[in-house]
Amino acid sequence: MLLPVAIFGCALINADKGNQGSTASTPVISPVITTKSEAITKAEIQRSPINQPEQIIASNFRRVDSFTIDELFAAHSGGCGMSLQKKSAKGTRNFVFFNGIAPNSMLMKINGKMTKFRLVEATGNDFYGQKNFQTFVSEDQAVEVRVAVVQGAAGEIESLDIDTGVMLIKVNGSFQQLEVVGDAGC
Repeated sequence: MLLPVAIFGCALINADKGNQGSTASTPVISPVITTKSEAITKAEIQRSPINQPEQIIASNFRRVDSFTIDELFAAHSGGCGMSLQKKSAKGTRNFVFFNGIAPNSMLMKINGKMTKFRLVEATGNDFYGQKNFQTFVSEDQAVEVRVAVVQGAAGEIESLDIDTGVMLIKVNGSFQQLEVVGDAGC
């Protein structure tokens, strides 16, 4: 039985915290050093699709729930790919994101329901069927998710740490931001 190996990951976004009810300054992703020779540069991160000036609002317009490995398997998913969890939940078995190596295999639990997404854009380095910057849209096209991760150190047997990352969930032009960590592998 294959288990989702990816558990943590991304890049940090620093937004204007004093103005959360209105338009915030452009997010800035601060990368960590990667062990890869083809490291993502700060300039590449600044130009990434996830780093576009849009409205960031601190609200719970959509509830992003965590899910367990059992829930992932019950949704007929899991295995090789990338799993992410909230940075505050690091070390737990509670995930907020899974994207397998098969096309359009991304899952999140939105408002209590396991929700499938399709990949619409991906740039950056290839690793275990992933890219550093990925954009997904829910099947009903109501939710867009942008993920930016920085590859970390190689882990145990066919895995790569994701020690820094950010996920932006977009609904009706407004974003909900999550700092995430995890891993990718097979």
